[in-house]
Amino acid sequence: MPASYEKQVFGRQGAPNVQAPLPQPFEEPSRRCLVTTNTNGPSSSASWYEIYLAATAIDALCVRQGRAGLAINLGNGLSGGPGTLFVTIKDENPRSDVVATS
Repeated sequence: MPASYEKQVFGRQGAPNVQAPLPQPFEEPSRRCLVTTNTNGPSSSASWYEIYLAATAIDALCVRQGRAGLAINLGNGLSGGPGTLFVTIKDENPRSDVVATS
């Protein structure tokens, strides 16, 4: 996953002015964890650092406990409203020694 403080326009592939087309899945080298950055609306501006922070928080709070996680409303809407970006993380191959609780 790229890491930069520079704001970019994230949005659906082919949308105007998009610098980071979505969805963007990232799989870690062991092919165990899948991180996906996506949008549920119009393009938003954010830095990869903001996406990385969300992914790190999800990992700490959810994935290490054997669960999937989601961070929503990331970035800033290009019209001044809230961002429409979200990050999901799931463990593609959960360890049997981690018990998920609800």
